[in-house]
Amino acid sequence: ISTSRVNDEELYSVLLIRKVLTIDFDAYNCTASNSMGLSWASTRLIESTNFPVHFMMPGVVGGVLAILVIALAIVWANK
Repeated sequence: ISTSRVNDEELYSVLLIRKVLTIDFDAYNCTASNSMGLSWASTRLIESTNFPVHFMMPGVVGGVLAILVIALAIVWANK
C-alpha cells in the first residue's frame, strides 16, 4: 500500500494487487479507527480486459515508418 497526501486534510492510499486471480474479483472493505474516531470505505474489484499488444504493434510500427518516410522526404526536398 502506498499513501500520498493531497493536502493537509486529504489523504489517499493505493493498494496494488499483483497476479490477480478470478476469485479475487469481489467487494472489499477497509476499516480504520484511532482516538479520533472510526472510518470505513468499501470498493469492488472488477475485471477489465486489456487491449492485446498484438493489435497495438502494427499501429506503432506503421507510425514509426510514417515518421521515417516524412523525415526522408523533408531531407530529400531540402537537397
